[in-house]
Amino acid sequence: MNLISVIIPCFNSGSTIMETISSVKKQTYNNIEIIVVDDGSNEKKTLQILKKVEGIKLVRQKNLGLPSARNTGIKYANGKYILPLDADDTLHEDALKTMYATLKKNKSKKFVFSNILLKGQRKGLIKKKYNFFNQLFVNNLPYCILFPKAIWKEMGGYDETMVNGFEDWEFNIHLGKKGFHGVCVNEALFCYLVNENGMLLSKSIKQYGQIWSYIQKKHNDLYSVRKILKIC
Repeated sequence: MNLISVIIPCFNSGSTIMETISSVKKQTYNNIEIIVVDDGSNEKKTLQILKKVEGIKLVRQKNLGLPSARNTGIKYANGKYILPLDADDTLHEDALKTMYATLKKNKSKKFVFSNILLKGQRKGLIKKKYNFFNQLFVNNLPYCILFPKAIWKEMGGYDETMVNGFEDWEFNIHLGKKGFHGVCVNEALFCYLVNENGMLLSKSIKQYGQIWSYIQKKHNDLYSVRKILKIC
């Protein structure tokens, strides 16, 4: 049973991070390390919690943004496999066990994800499936995926310039471009907090067109008519 490193970036997330960490500690998969990256938090509550919380590896850096914090955490990770988890989201207790087993069963796939259970200002279940063609045009996959650390290293990590969000979209497109395709567990193993103050609603959606334009330019070889027809 390989070590899985769960990477939790944290910027002033004192109101939610303990629930996030607790959901990882309750996993039925028992070979886990939890790495929390304090991305320059300056909130008193958050700093107090990070100072006292046990059972984690705490890494501190100045405020450089979410993709940088993820990369920093992965650099410090000892696990063969990586799972990113934001500091306001949670996992079902069987998430890592089920995702790891699914990845081992599907030898041709390089990463695994699940359906999403929404909480907060929007509730419900979002069912997912892997389709690389669709991923080129719509951010259709969750950021919370289980993947080998080796492929993160091969790709050069998350794009640290994408501080306004959708760095996971670019990362997942880059995975497909490299021939690393995913598989979905048809269960709700990942719980996502919908919050109007969160990055997705407060920043990323508002800059959707600009961010997608950046992704297209970065991977312009994928968006030629010839390449798109080949992919679909």
